Parts: sequence; C-alpha cells; structure tokens
Amino acid sequence: LRSIAQRVMSLAKVYDHLLGNGLSRVVDFDQYTRSLCESLSAFQGAREFDVTLTCEGEGKPLLLDLDSVTALGIVIAEIISNAYIHAFPGRAGAIHVALTRSATGALLTIGDDGVGFVEPPTSKRHGLGLVRRLMEQIGGAVRVVSDRGTKWTLAFPMAAERAAVPV
Repeated sequence: LRSIAQRVMSLAKVYDHLLGNGLSRVVDFDQYTRSLCESLSAFQGAREFDVTLTCEGEGKPLLLDLDSVTALGIVIAEIISNAYIHAFPGRAGAIHVALTRSATGALLTIGDDGVGFVEPPTSKRHGLGLVRRLMEQIGGAVRVVSDRGTKWTLAFPMAAERAAVPV
C-alpha cells in the first residue's frame, strides 16, 4: 500500500507542476525537470539514511510539447520513486538526473549508486512497463544499465522546439 500511495503522490506532483505552468502547449522541460526533482526530493521526507537527489541541465530552455512533458514527468517520477524505495536498503546513496541535447533530440539520464537493478530489463512489471510504454508513446527509447548502481538513459525527440523556432 505504501508503494501505491507513493506512486499516486508522485503522479499528483507531475500534474501539480503542469497546472502551475497554466497548461501551455509548450513547456521548458529543463526548468520543469529541476522543479519536479525538488518536489520529489521533498516528498520523500525524513529517512533513516540520507539519499541525495541532484538535477542538472544545460541551463537554457528545452521546449517540449505538453504531451511529451506529461509522459516524461511520469517517467521521471516513476524511476526516482523506485530508486528511493529499492536502491538503498539500509544505507545512504545518491540519485543524479541530467538533461542534455543530442544530435537527434535530447537525452535524460537518471542514475543512482544503489544496489543495482535486479529485475530483467524486459520485465512487464508495473513501473518498468509503464516507463517503456510512455517512452514509445513519445517516440523515445529507453536503455537500462545496472553496474554499481542503475543508470537509465532516455532518448527522445524535441519536436516542439523545432516547431517553436522561427524559420
């Protein structure tokens, strides 16, 4: 029940941020990601062992359409929440989120120095299946590597940014 409650609260935070932006059709995903990370960190509250969450971007706007931002926000909340719950049993740790541009779009990496990802990457379990389906929905791709922690690499197009740039 605690896991379900955390998932619901994480999703509520995603929508809270979108409503705060007035539901514009184009959102600065760099700023949104930083704000979401702050909220997710605060939501975790007091823990027996300290888990730090850092979030960085390029510091310049990365414009995405609302549908992509919604899907990516849910993905970020799911991965970070799962890291808080599973990656650090009885010890401190760190979660790092980085957003960068690539030649074909953007890359979002979410990594932790936890115990590693023990579930096969082809799993259809709730969280992982949700992440894969949402990334497919926006034309993105997911890669998970578990070696001294877990690193998620999420590649996705920046269609809204191309449309927002004057020709």
